[in-house]
Amino acid sequence: MSSEEHNIADYEEVLRVLPESFRETWKDNTDVLVYLAELGSLGLQRLSKEPDKLSEERISILEQTQDLAFHNYKTFIQAAECSHKIFQDFNKIEFRLNSLVDNLPVFKEKCSEFGKEAQRINARWRQASSTLAKHPQLLEFLEMPQLMDTYVRNGYYDEALELSAYVKRLEKKHIDIPLIKSIVQDVQASTNVMLSHLLIKLRTNIQLPDCLKVVGYLRRMDVFNDSELRIKFLQARDAWFQKVINDIDKSDAYEHVIKVIESSRIHLFDITTQYRAIFSDDDPLLLVREDAKNNCAIFHSWIIWKISWFLEVLKKDISADLGGRIDSVLAQCMYFGLSFSRVNIDFRPLLIPVFQNIALKKFCSSVERATFKFEKIMDAFAFTMYTNTTILITSLSQDSLQPPAVLLDFYPLAQYCNDILGALNEIKLCCSFAMSNDVITSLFNSLNRLVSVLVTIHSKRSRRMSELEIENFYKFCFLLSSDLVPHLNKCLSIIFPPEAVCATLGITPLEFKKYEHVCKLNTSMLFEPLQSILPSKDDDDVGLTFSVENKDAEKQILDEENKNVPLNDESELHKASDLDKSISNETENPNLEVQNNTLKPDNESNSNQNAEQTEQMQEVS
Repeated sequence: MSSEEHNIADYEEVLRVLPESFRETWKDNTDVLVYLAELGSLGLQRLSKEPDKLSEERISILEQTQDLAFHNYKTFIQAAECSHKIFQDFNKIEFRLNSLVDNLPVFKEKCSEFGKEAQRINARWRQASSTLAKHPQLLEFLEMPQLMDTYVRNGYYDEALELSAYVKRLEKKHIDIPLIKSIVQDVQASTNVMLSHLLIKLRTNIQLPDCLKVVGYLRRMDVFNDSELRIKFLQARDAWFQKVINDIDKSDAYEHVIKVIESSRIHLFDITTQYRAIFSDDDPLLLVREDAKNNCAIFHSWIIWKISWFLEVLKKDISADLGGRIDSVLAQCMYFGLSFSRVNIDFRPLLIPVFQNIALKKFCSSVERATFKFEKIMDAFAFTMYTNTTILITSLSQDSLQPPAVLLDFYPLAQYCNDILGALNEIKLCCSFAMSNDVITSLFNSLNRLVSVLVTIHSKRSRRMSELEIENFYKFCFLLSSDLVPHLNKCLSIIFPPEAVCATLGITPLEFKKYEHVCKLNTSMLFEPLQSILPSKDDDDVGLTFSVENKDAEKQILDEENKNVPLNDESELHKASDLDKSISNETENPNLEVQNNTLKPDNESNSNQNAEQTEQMQEVS
């Protein structure tokens, strides 16, 4: 065992002798351990004197302490005060240090933000410096929207399109720059205004050169594809055309339809010419593509729609009372169709059914009115009302269209003849061979009703009639069969010339003669009911010869004055004037007036135009 270990063991033995409280206090005190070591080295004599020595040292130290306190008490007081202040200051320092420790993260964050803000300020300063250096170039960029607006408002569309293209290139290169985005938006707004101006310009009375320019601008704007551009063009031009049509006065049906035809002919032809000049639908190389075929269908659909619209307007207007000027409307329509045939849009065949239906409807209405009027007159007609016309007989040309003057002997026949000739005059210039069957059927049914009226009168009144009345009744029937009906057949041969009928049917004139009742009234069938009530041929008692054939030289007018005498005997017709007024209110067409008594030949005014028009209708039909 070493000496140090032996000393430690001795110290522990000494400490065990001491009280428990001292052992715990001094165990770790080095001074105690040193003193104990010193005690262990003393002899017994010195060790016995050690308590006294310690007591003396204690008294000496106490005296020194008291002397020090007495002589230096102020210093102790100041030291105490200073210690107290130092203690307080240390407390404050501790509090503030704790506060500083708590605020250091916030301070660190603020410093970081300050650094970043300083960097941003520095970057903005550099940007401002760069902006100042490139101020002229930036000013040009900033003025682009204003410049674009100036171009658009002043109509400088070429410059506006160039500027718009430049801005689009800038947008592709610098799409992330806010300034460029703002400039692009402003320029796009001006571009939309320019688009509206161009479309509005197409809605005006614009000529072909301007149309080419406007459509060229629209193509360069690249807003619509080819199909959309075609549709927009047709919509804009149609809007202007409809405005022109809507401005036409509708108070007069004839003036309205004539102006509609003229405006449609001029403006639709211009629109068609403009469209075909702008869009190349006739190029065989382009037609191979499927989309090109679809583009062609756009214009075809539009032109079909406009022609259908025109036909509807035409039907509506000519259905009204045109004052007998339907032939003039037909001539204008045919000229309209002829103009469109130059651009391969000949719609004249579509006009024929329209005029045929209207003309036939008006003809049937006039015939029905004449028939109804005849029936009403005959209800109150007495066969004693006979006027013997003292007209000299001479042989005139069979081609004369002057009605038989002997019809004036009985004013119902004269009135009926007047009405039928008026209806034929109205239908003559717009009547084609296709209408012949309907016209003749309507006229045949009307005459058949006349015959039925006569048969009914004979069955009801024959027993009460005097010999004079019976004789006048026979004369009435004779004039109906031998004068009125043959004259109507002659008029029908003028409206439906045999030459035109032969050309239409593809037969020769000799073959045509075999067909006795083609475009003629079947007189044998018509007057069959009268055969049983009329006297036989060459009846001496009656003094009449009944025949249904036309006489070649019977009862013709002698001089030119009698040729122009209206087929109205005022001495007879004034008796039925009040009756006619009441009848006119009951007919289907109350506005129809009694026409002239003569079927107007083609050698009158406008004869050449009407003849050509009739031939044209025959060819088209």
